[in-house]
Amino acid sequence: MTSYTHNAVDTVLLKLHKLGVPFLRLGNRRCVEAELRDHVIGEDDESIVSATQFTERIREHKVVGATCLGMRGALAESMTFDWCIVDEASQITVPGVLGPLMHARKFVLIGDHNQLPPLVRSQDARKLGLEDSLFQILHTAHPQAVVELRVQYRMASDIQEVANTLVYSSKLVCGSKKAAARTLFVLEPSDLGDLPAAQ
Repeated sequence: MTSYTHNAVDTVLLKLHKLGVPFLRLGNRRCVEAELRDHVIGEDDESIVSATQFTERIREHKVVGATCLGMRGALAESMTFDWCIVDEASQITVPGVLGPLMHARKFVLIGDHNQLPPLVRSQDARKLGLEDSLFQILHTAHPQAVVELRVQYRMASDIQEVANTLVYSSKLVCGSKKAAARTLFVLEPSDLGDLPAAQ
């Protein structure tokens, strides 16, 4: 399981952790959620003394999580997984996502090309198409292979209505009454009272 950011990888692995699903997290412990650090192996792991031992540790687990760049750097050329699941795939450049995909027989890309595209600073690279993610390219080329997830839990119904009108052709629905009724309260400075100063 991979994604562009540590946060996205850790969010999925935290859910697996709560369900009792065993996994291994590749990376630097300092970049990983504290609750997952006992499951991490990486370059800073003193218990791993050889590449063979590193590969053996990975093979002991059915689920392995890392960022796309972390996965590329950590895996032996010969290591292959049954599946690679890429979260936030619409935000990853093609070169960024190919590394993990080269280590899998099959893959699933999860994302939304209507939201954030890959971050590409170079205007020349954008003109050459680097801003198009593999997710977007495959979505356009093979629409029959796309499954739309229409139930959302992030937006209140009023915000969902805006998104539905501008982008989603009224396909989104709220997943719960709680999500639909969410509100945001904006406090005036006078409402804050005497808060302690930030340390």
